[in-house]
Amino acid sequence: MVTRVVLPYGAGKPRRWIAPRRWRPPAASDRGPTGTFVVARRLATGGHGPEDVMFDASGAAVTGTGDGRLLRLGPAGSHTVVADTGGRPLGVQPCPDGSVLVCDHDRGLLRVAADGTVEVLVDTVDGSPLTFASNVVQGRDGTIWFTTSTTRWDLEHHLGDMFEHTSTGRLIRRDVDGAVTTLLRDLKFANGLVLAPEGSHLLFAETAGYRISRYWPDGRVEPFVENLPGFPDNMSLGSDGLLWVAIAAPATRCSTASCPCRASCASWPGTCPRRCGPRRPRSRGSWPSRSTAASSTTCAPPTAPTASSHPSPNTPAPSSPAASPPPTSPSSTSRPPGS
Repeated sequence: MVTRVVLPYGAGKPRRWIAPRRWRPPAASDRGPTGTFVVARRLATGGHGPEDVMFDASGAAVTGTGDGRLLRLGPAGSHTVVADTGGRPLGVQPCPDGSVLVCDHDRGLLRVAADGTVEVLVDTVDGSPLTFASNVVQGRDGTIWFTTSTTRWDLEHHLGDMFEHTSTGRLIRRDVDGAVTTLLRDLKFANGLVLAPEGSHLLFAETAGYRISRYWPDGRVEPFVENLPGFPDNMSLGSDGLLWVAIAAPATRCSTASCPCRASCASWPGTCPRRCGPRRPRSRGSWPSRSTAASSTTCAPPTAPTASSHPSPNTPAPSSPAASPPPTSPSSTSRPPGS
């Protein structure tokens, strides 16, 4: 097993080795795209790297860009800079009072008021600085849940976590009184997060685990959908009752098994040959670069839920195929009202 080693890399830059953990991924179960992906309209952000996109009560799209700006994009093409977080905004959650909760990679969990004032809600978790906060939701009583993807890698080098499979993602709760509790650890790059309409449970995505799981308030975790054909990223619950999941990239050889070019990839993910890493489809629609939706009935709480323990990082995921999405489009209400 390769341990962490720092070697000279480029002009004064360190070259970090990774410490991969062996694991057995589920068998591939990609049934292909349900249709050609067509971009109906592009909304200009004036920046690079918009990450999570959510809709507020006015119908404006809220997102953050790589330069630290939090934006509101109106249906008619208006473009408003709400604030500069001073970091790198990732997940966003518009709130009923006009504020926006922001998972900022550099600064932690933030609340941006309607006037642009930025307040840090959480910057320390378990005695360490909070980094790589990913996605966030809020309940009607003000309770906040959010995910952190990894404690070992930053956004620029996030592929290191994909190759290592060390599973350091977390699900965290912030109570109304400010108390912070880590609910789940050892998640495989925790990412998208959705609160059920009635607030009974959470759905969270594990990007490096190709799965989405259900978290109950009593701490139980059970599978929601597993063995996705790629890496689940941000998620939204539409008014159509469907869970919409952005698939960041298809599963590939290097990401699902021991890399055939192990000596190279073990030293730094960026040295892995392009043929092994995530790649875009050769032609539009050749790979399902659309959201994967699951029926709204599966998002509702089961009538008789059974206890289930969360699988350990080394436990292979069951090979149950994901449901194919119907050919519908997500509504402008991306998360349940009041959450």
